[in-house]
Amino acid sequence: MKSKAAMFWMAILFVFTGAMTILYAAGLIGRESSAVGHARDESLVQGDPLAGEWVDFVLTDQTGTEFRSESMKGQVWLASYFFASCPSVCVQQNQQLAKLQDEYGSEGLQSVCITCDPAHDTPEALAAYASRFGAKPETWHFLTGDVKQIKDVGSRMFRVSVDEQMHSDRLMLVGRDGKVVGTYRSSEPEQLAALRVELKKQLDDDSGHVAQGSSAVNGDGADPTQLPVAFFTLTDQLGQDFDTKKLEGQYWLASFFFTRCPSICRALNQEVAKVQAAYADRGLQIVSITCDPAHDTPSVLLNYGKLFNARPESWHFLTGAFPEIKQIANEHFGKMLEEEVHSDRLFVIGPDGHIVESFRSTQADQVQALHAKLAELLTPAGQ
Repeated sequence: MKSKAAMFWMAILFVFTGAMTILYAAGLIGRESSAVGHARDESLVQGDPLAGEWVDFVLTDQTGTEFRSESMKGQVWLASYFFASCPSVCVQQNQQLAKLQDEYGSEGLQSVCITCDPAHDTPEALAAYASRFGAKPETWHFLTGDVKQIKDVGSRMFRVSVDEQMHSDRLMLVGRDGKVVGTYRSSEPEQLAALRVELKKQLDDDSGHVAQGSSAVNGDGADPTQLPVAFFTLTDQLGQDFDTKKLEGQYWLASFFFTRCPSICRALNQEVAKVQAAYADRGLQIVSITCDPAHDTPSVLLNYGKLFNARPESWHFLTGAFPEIKQIANEHFGKMLEEEVHSDRLFVIGPDGHIVESFRSTQADQVQALHAKLAELLTPAGQ
């Protein structure tokens, strides 16, 4: 009897083991996380998830352009991980990001989505994927690159575990100082509501592009109309000396930027291009000053200007020695400046060389106010 009972249970065990092996091979059990492609909340690495360190990384965006993390300094941005072949959670996560971009993109919000499947997610694949969500490449960046670097950024900067087709469903909010403000699960409505509250708070903090760890950043405490006359000499995109004193008696628009910035500078200069199209024939001059003069030579600036159909006779891209440019920003525009770190403001300069008013290029209502001010100040064409 004992022998028959033992054989019975052994037969049951073999059947169970065989069934489990078949199910596992079919991917129906035992690999739930891998199949779904999402680590659970406990995948947060050990330690305070907000205590990550800033990581300089270089990846490639959906346009095939090099993307440097330092271009996000001074901005409010959301970071997340995903992979394009994920049919469920990643789609829902990016649908939530699309809503946030619609709500806050005009106020300066940037989004950075990093694939954890770079072997398949090429720039071309990411471009097709991004189009599903109406993503604008100047404000919503889908990134790919070296898988080791991608994992390193996740663990060190965002304090989340990342593996190939494995990631957290969290959205990481990064403030202007480069520090993670909070992390929010994209699948939980109450956490998304909390994210919106914190987003509004961060975006309303007008610090321009603030250098990481810098506390000595001028806000708008000083009356810009009381700053020294904005007359200075730099080198333009044609390699010629450009003295802003030649603009005396005219209205002009001034801003800071750098050509390697793939996000806010592109958006800023797209707005400036609209201003040029609307007001260049009414006498408006435009001055754009780089804060990366080591890279932005006159020839680089000339080619960059072509991206925006800049007219060299009315839109002047200027470069020079960085200490001089930094002093110009501080003394004449009341804004602290560092290399590749600048304010997002557009400054209207009057005929006497004083600032009339400044407007944030990342906020739709302020851009509208800028156009209203220029329409008021400038003589209509032909008069």
